[in-house]
Amino acid sequence: MALQLRWVGEDELDRVAETRMLCYSTAANSLERFRTWIRTDGRAKAGDFLLAQRDGLAVGTATHMDLSMWIGGKAMACQGVAYVGTIKTQRRAGAKGEAGVASQVMWEMLRGARERGNIISALMPFRVSYYEHFGYGLVEQRDTWTAPLSILPTGEFDSIGMMSEKQLPLLQTLHQLDVQRGQGDVQRCAASWELRKAPTMQWQFAGNGLEVIDVCPDSGQARGYAYFCDETENDRTILKVIEHHFADQAALLRMLRFFASLRDQYSAVRMQFPAGFPLNWLLKEKQLPHRAVEHAKASFYSFTRMQIRILDHRKFFERLQLRQSQLCGQAVVEVRESEGHASRLHLQFDKENVAATASKATPDFSCADSTWAAIACGHMRASQALILGLAEGSQIAAALLDAFSFGPKPFCNEFF
Repeated sequence: MALQLRWVGEDELDRVAETRMLCYSTAANSLERFRTWIRTDGRAKAGDFLLAQRDGLAVGTATHMDLSMWIGGKAMACQGVAYVGTIKTQRRAGAKGEAGVASQVMWEMLRGARERGNIISALMPFRVSYYEHFGYGLVEQRDTWTAPLSILPTGEFDSIGMMSEKQLPLLQTLHQLDVQRGQGDVQRCAASWELRKAPTMQWQFAGNGLEVIDVCPDSGQARGYAYFCDETENDRTILKVIEHHFADQAALLRMLRFFASLRDQYSAVRMQFPAGFPLNWLLKEKQLPHRAVEHAKASFYSFTRMQIRILDHRKFFERLQLRQSQLCGQAVVEVRESEGHASRLHLQFDKENVAATASKATPDFSCADSTWAAIACGHMRASQALILGLAEGSQIAAALLDAFSFGPKPFCNEFF
């Protein structure tokens, strides 16, 4: 029997939760946790839950979240794709002549996103290569730094104190400013802020860590924040920062000084930053050793996380505002879409603005939709894509398209 795809509401939440459990869990006794979590996470509402059924049996699922993602200084309507899964007995089991369960679920998710008017779709994948089949390109790389407290800067941090619940509005304002000046971050809705209190949430707030806030004594505004917990590694206790926000470099320095003062309780601090952020230049020992050394030094490793698919190219560029760009020019770009057709766009650059119109002209630059997402969101330079053989076209057009990479690198604080 052919697969049936249905968007369901609150009356079938238990069925969605059970399907999620059969997709991800290794024990039936975790079902109650899935039931609790699906009702706790208010970012998805009735009609946002997709069920795939065959012969009346639920065999797959996914969840749509209406998010607002800031790219190029503007908010864009974004579909957050979450909980994509196929139950263990149905994986790679598409009926003869049809795609697998998860593939059909993903095509329906994209159809639903376009129907709802989402400009982009975003997800945090279990395997990047799988979602590239649906046009999603990598747009975020994160560096996890571990630095001994002994090499952190020392000095004044008197304005940092333990955060109280009444200071939440200060954090919300600081968080929103961080989102708007960043790239690829998600505006936190009321339901997301409520998740801070949920004992089952992934970030493990709800008393499982500590929050500190840096409040300016003159303005009364928050200029720094960190939520952290303990992590044990090789019999050492590490101060693991789960989330942080800083209004400026001075606020980051003050927080590092605060962490340095905790060296009787922790041996090191672990934090994440956008790829390429040179944290070592703020430390007493800037070296990232090329050989074994005995002295205290920092280290980091990189990993990728978020992928994006651009669903409406014209609206994407209507909203986009280039940063630090004084370029003027034009280029015809061809984006080879995963559905089998090509989108051809005439892009007119006028300093901070880009106008996009449909075109039938010969393209100056051509690439797959997954590569284009990485370029348009500023994760990869177009000229680098040419060098790597991920695109075809002229160096002149690529140099113009490199303007998308000006400014901050994509970095998303929200998890979905």
